[in-house]
Amino acid sequence: ACLDSIFRQLPRNDEVLVADYGSTDDTPSILKNYQDSRLRIIQGTHSYVQSLNMLMEEACGKYVVRMDAGCVMSEGRLLRQLRFMESHPNVVVCGGFMGYSDGGKKIMKVPAKVTDLMLLEQCSLIPCTTIVCASVWKEELLHYEDSYEGLADYGLYCELSRRGRTLCNQTHVNAVRIGKEHLCCTGNEETIEESIRDTHALWIKQQEDSVKCDYKTL
Repeated sequence: ACLDSIFRQLPRNDEVLVADYGSTDDTPSILKNYQDSRLRIIQGTHSYVQSLNMLMEEACGKYVVRMDAGCVMSEGRLLRQLRFMESHPNVVVCGGFMGYSDGGKKIMKVPAKVTDLMLLEQCSLIPCTTIVCASVWKEELLHYEDSYEGLADYGLYCELSRRGRTLCNQTHVNAVRIGKEHLCCTGNEETIEESIRDTHALWIKQQEDSVKCDYKTL
């Protein structure tokens, strides 16, 4: 369902990268059924975070669109996000709403504007709804932190914000989750989230102290 929803709206000159980092389900056999030159598969025993880094390094396009195996793309997502990024060259990451199809019509909403203070409270972007400007990855020498495990995206968004990059969301459903399970739960998410917030809070305080210092000098 995930792959079908992508291929239905994927242009012929684009590609789909799939990282299978040790699945124990039918993923390999499902992938074999796709005889499509746009599909590239990366298999191995690498971790979730290592997979994210490998996918970003392997991606050849101007933009990288994130998806999770347990999600499907809403109709027209690629075109809407591409048009948005082309008309907002200052934006490096844009996300959107997440819908759920597990018997209800719940939609997880996110703020249109993403600020440092919002990121201090919570991850204000939903990873599997995002489109990323690929050039910023190499320009900023970015990478996902292994120590952040399943919250590596959150850590990356905070890092980009600290570097003055623009993050935002579009107010429409970009993805629909078809499963309830989280992709990468390790049991220590609260500790990791606290570590990410502490790092971000320290940076915010340093900026405030710098402004206070400049004001005192004036």
